[in-house]
Amino acid sequence: MINELKTLAEKKGNKLEVVSADRIALLQKELINLKKGAELNGMTGTSNWIFDNLYRFDYGKFDNSETVRKSIIIIAVKCSAAYANVTFNRNGKAYNIYGTVNAPPMAKTVKYITDAVKKGGYAIKFEGFLPFKRLAVQSGLAEYGRNNITYVKGMGSYVNYTAYSTDMPCHEDNWRDAVVSSECENCIICLNTCPTGAIRRDKFMINNEICLSAMNENTNDFPDWLPQSAHHTPYDCLKCQVCCPLNAERREVIDVYFDEAETERILAGKPYKDVNKELKKKIELLVLDKWQSVPRNLLVLFKLMDEGYVPDLG
Repeated sequence: MINELKTLAEKKGNKLEVVSADRIALLQKELINLKKGAELNGMTGTSNWIFDNLYRFDYGKFDNSETVRKSIIIIAVKCSAAYANVTFNRNGKAYNIYGTVNAPPMAKTVKYITDAVKKGGYAIKFEGFLPFKRLAVQSGLAEYGRNNITYVKGMGSYVNYTAYSTDMPCHEDNWRDAVVSSECENCIICLNTCPTGAIRRDKFMINNEICLSAMNENTNDFPDWLPQSAHHTPYDCLKCQVCCPLNAERREVIDVYFDEAETERILAGKPYKDVNKELKKKIELLVLDKWQSVPRNLLVLFKLMDEGYVPDLG
């Protein structure tokens, strides 16, 4: 059954691995030890948020006594687009920047897997509290890059993950320690491209206290030392993925356009309950509704561009 699921996923352009549900207890211990360890020393703020909110140390809810929880299926879904060329308009001027593209609804995207599991006579349940990236790496599905982003062979880093538990048995899996891709050993392209120096040669974890993504996603003032050439997106940072040789396969780059009224609505920073369907669709596509810092980031970009700055992904 497991091989059938893998074949089915590959036909859809995706990949998956299956591990025993017993691995979750081991994963929890590893992450708790990592949080306490020297790797995170000096990076307590953002790191604690990642481990306490993104990784969610509440796996006590993951009770293997439930009949359904014998195996975990971790699925990597290929993104159709690498990023977006985004145009905002304000005061008669167009501002061309870049944007991160949101994932499609995973439940619909991997329905072929859940249907196949049910057709095989097994129960299946979505598991939203698991650390998908770490699970993907330790299951053998993915590897970490030097930039702490995960890469799936043949798919690169432009993937989204989802995980399910099932009562389908898994008598043998490919569980392993977290590994960094061997292709990163002698490559420092992302290290040299990182606009803030967050990617390090000597440690596995990046310095996420100075990562542009972290600064773009909080509402504190940007530090004085941050170079203006770092700014290029409404949030997040695309530079280390765009330059990475593991992303050599070309992906679609989509175009997204906001007129002046739409741009001003985004800069207002208010909830988007009253916007029309077209604007809501674009906002959700670029995940602009998730981060309160988006209006600040855009205003910084617009000011810099008024002064002659041209954002790039170099």
